[in-house]
Amino acid sequence: MVKSLNAAFTRLFDRPDAGKLALRLTFGGLMLFHGVAKIQHGVGWIADALQQQGLPAFIAYGVYVGEILAPILIVLGLF
Repeated sequence: MVKSLNAAFTRLFDRPDAGKLALRLTFGGLMLFHGVAKIQHGVGWIADALQQQGLPAFIAYGVYVGEILAPILIVLGLF
């Protein structure tokens, strides 16, 4: 009885591709929410913080790559 239940459970939930998909969608979606906030409110505060540390302000636009482009590629399964 237990052996047949274990076999049924394994057959039902032993899907590594489905687990990877769920992880990609969750992680990419959460990162994308942060990126959408940056699109709505801008990255000016990040540029100000970078300038205070003596770095060029244009580095702040890398946030768009890290929080918009990268999550989209993660959700799609590229790279």
